[in-house]
Amino acid sequence: MAMRVALLAVLVWGLYLPDAWGQRRSALEMRVKAAYLLNFGRYVTWPGADSSKPLRICVSASDEFVEILKRTAEDRRVQGRVVEPVRLNEPRKQLRDCEIAYFSDELPTGRQHSLVREVRDLPILTVGESERFLDHGGIVRFVYVKDTIRFAVNHDAAREVGLEISSRVLALATNIREKRSP
Repeated sequence: MAMRVALLAVLVWGLYLPDAWGQRRSALEMRVKAAYLLNFGRYVTWPGADSSKPLRICVSASDEFVEILKRTAEDRRVQGRVVEPVRLNEPRKQLRDCEIAYFSDELPTGRQHSLVREVRDLPILTVGESERFLDHGGIVRFVYVKDTIRFAVNHDAAREVGLEISSRVLALATNIREKRSP
């Protein structure tokens, strides 16, 4: 019940973002995205997850976003695991040790797509923002719907790497990409 309330709170929180974003990311926008990342961890199951190891949420984003994520995750456990936010300074070396990898739109689109392709066979929940992120194998993409942060899901890509995404998350997605059964 508490998890359902938390996920609903993130969704509602996203409904009250300002109409004009401006050049700089608002702190509210970053807090909403950080909360989404944390909650995705609650509703995704990784194959062979080890509850004795931290859940690593790796991000390629601004220092400010990394700090907000650290504060959001502080003293929290997800599926019994300590949450460890990690800034991706050397993505090629660090990504393989992540359960969730978030690429903000501060990272050039081509670089986002390249990194996703490098880990597309690993059980990493990749989250991004570029328009074609899901086309390149990304699993979750933040989208803006009427000034609200929402998300779309590439369910096929998640299944291909053994990730199970809860129906609760899928029910909140603006779009779910998956093959239809004949």
